[in-house]
Amino acid sequence: MWALGLVAKKGLKITDINDNPFHFIPLILHAAACNASGRDESAYDEGMFWDFVDEVGVGHGDIAKAITCLTNSLGSSAKKEVPKTSKKAPTTK
Repeated sequence: MWALGLVAKKGLKITDINDNPFHFIPLILHAAACNASGRDESAYDEGMFWDFVDEVGVGHGDIAKAITCLTNSLGSSAKKEVPKTSKKAPTTK
């Protein structure tokens, strides 16, 4: 969630990915890398992520992996509801 907080600090919300994914993707890549470096915002220059996306395009496999990690982390922090099960009496023949 820290990475999303950093992106929000730059003025974007998670819902902005639908409106402008080309702006969102380099920012989330930068935030994720900084998060992995001990939550140090200055660990990486944001411009290198803009350059990377420009060079390889948004369909690059590494970008897809990063977005998948982001969405998986959002889902893992959500409270999971345990389904209720009913016990049936064993049947006899």
